[in-house]
Amino acid sequence: MRNAFGLILLFVTLFAQSQFSRGFSLRGKAESVTFNELSPSMIYGVEVNFFLSEKFSLDYGVSLGRNYAHMPLSFPIARVIAAIQNREDEVDLENEQDETEVDTSESSMRFGFLFALLIPEGFSGHFNLGKRTYFSPSIKPLSIDFIGKDKYEDGESQAWYLANDCGIEIEHFVGKKCFISVFGKFRNTFIKTGVNLRKNEFRHGYSFGFKLGSKLRRLRD
Repeated sequence: MRNAFGLILLFVTLFAQSQFSRGFSLRGKAESVTFNELSPSMIYGVEVNFFLSEKFSLDYGVSLGRNYAHMPLSFPIARVIAAIQNREDEVDLENEQDETEVDTSESSMRFGFLFALLIPEGFSGHFNLGKRTYFSPSIKPLSIDFIGKDKYEDGESQAWYLANDCGIEIEHFVGKKCFISVFGKFRNTFIKTGVNLRKNEFRHGYSFGFKLGSKLRRLRD
């Protein structure tokens, strides 16, 4: 009986028509985040998934809440590139460099800025559990988290952490383009940014929540 059920589930998984397609999806989310030395914090945000195929997406997300913020690592990298470009523009004006050299330098920096913004924080797989339901594991190694406290001891300050997470999500389509999902994640911070090398006190954490999403458009029918 178990073998028969397993074969039926495999058949449905392989041959069910996919609701996802090449293109984009947009998701709004509410999430409860807990770290080992931080009380649970509710955060709210948006995610964009760029589907390279029906079963694989590149993921981008931003979320904010009390004493917490999350964004792709590509955002601060792009900000650094923009700051370098502004500084070089100032130097070029002072030195009155040749316009051709200036234009070439600006074009290279603009390309670097756009490329940095396109770097995803991670990726997800999307596997059919039925015609309208998906199992979606994810791993997101390229993100940065702000983790704050209500009170700081002497010498402490707000800080950002290079972070990563991995988790699972169950997505269910309630219409042709709209879906809801529930998810859970294990979270980790591994480097505390800044010049003061203080201990990484928010090492491990977890989160869970729900999302409302919609397919935006197809790249190809």
